[in-house]
Amino acid sequence: MITRLRIKNFRSLRDTDISLGVNNVLVGANASGKSNILDVLKFLGHIALFGVSKALNERLGFSEVAWKGVDPGPIQIIANFVFDEEGQKYEVEYEIEIDGTATGLITIRRERLTTMQDARRMDIIDFSMGHGVARHLDGTQAFGSPGNPSQSALEANVPGWAGTKFKNYLASWQYFELDPRAMKQVNQAGRANFLSQNGDNLAAWLATLKTSHSEQFRRLEQAARDAFPGLQEITAELTQLQTTFVSSREKFLKTPVHVWALASGELCFIALCSLILRPSELGTTLNCLEEVENHLNPRLIETLVTLHKQWQAVYAEEGGVPQVLITTHSPFVVDQFNLDELIIVEKNRGETRAFRAKDNMSLQELLSDQEQGLGDLWYSGALGGI
Repeated sequence: MITRLRIKNFRSLRDTDISLGVNNVLVGANASGKSNILDVLKFLGHIALFGVSKALNERLGFSEVAWKGVDPGPIQIIANFVFDEEGQKYEVEYEIEIDGTATGLITIRRERLTTMQDARRMDIIDFSMGHGVARHLDGTQAFGSPGNPSQSALEANVPGWAGTKFKNYLASWQYFELDPRAMKQVNQAGRANFLSQNGDNLAAWLATLKTSHSEQFRRLEQAARDAFPGLQEITAELTQLQTTFVSSREKFLKTPVHVWALASGELCFIALCSLILRPSELGTTLNCLEEVENHLNPRLIETLVTLHKQWQAVYAEEGGVPQVLITTHSPFVVDQFNLDELIIVEKNRGETRAFRAKDNMSLQELLSDQEQGLGDLWYSGALGGI
């Protein structure tokens, strides 16, 4: 689990330090920098998947990602993690510092991956300006300098190297900004091991759950029936052209309702339920969701958060709870979480600052003294971030 994120010169994140828990609800005004915080995590995942140059190019280059204010400097990201594997806890710190020019020249000034366990510290990656060494946990060398200062050590695929395991961990993170229009698309029939960022493979994803993970699909269908009393069945219709699309059957209708006629809120609810209830082998350790309240009735939001927390308790018993970061503008979403799960995001003079609401004692006192809920207090401006 990622426990702390320190960012310098990444878009509006001039100098930001955030502690993270299992559930993290980011609230703030439009353009305050909430999405930039999620994009830092996505950027780390893209470094692991594609390398630094492509991760920057996905964002239109270094100059579009770097801080645009006075005294710009290199992008620096330091992320701290705690892992628990078979009862053995250890800490990991990853640091990368990237500089660039308007012409597109990229330089990784520093990259470091350090593990700490039982007071023993080992630098798995220790590179500066393309020179250094990568080591195994026993201290032996995994590989030497790539000689290319624009190439991340995480681009290497070395069997048995702890850095490869860490790389795969970053690459597994998932991000969602669900779009009902995209979810109404017809998909090619075939296995889908994950739901895409905007949900455009929803039909293939649901078909995979139904055919290969029937118990999880049964739970999803039951949750949808509870939320939509007229619903009887969710199907992923297979056509003669080997395509598939979502349909539903309702109690008082003779023929199915096909996806292009389904309500946007119903599609979003089904998609989010599928993420909560998916089997562990199709899950991930970190999920980031943008504006989770979009298209959803407040009662559906309450149902989803209740289901999410119930399954977090199940995962905790099994030894691994997925970490979640969401952005929201909804006081009702805020009301479903606790003060210690809330991160207030504000912007001042172009710079984003973020702080955990629980760290402000006056906010704790305000909440305990008021009959208002957490969402009402945030909406009123008492918590900041509006």
